[in-house]
Amino acid sequence: MGVRTDGSKELITLAEGLRELTESWADLLRDCRQRGMRDPELVVGDGAIGL
Repeated sequence: MGVRTDGSKELITLAEGLRELTESWADLLRDCRQRGMRDPELVVGDGAIGL
């Protein structure tokens, strides 16, 4: 999920991955980049070790 500067929420992506693996997070972020996402301002995760 992402939050725009106006406070509205938007689903950025949904992907299947292998738990907390670094490569799963890297694949997800590479996909977002290829689809035009710029660098995030902030990332918060709940136990997202791979991130």
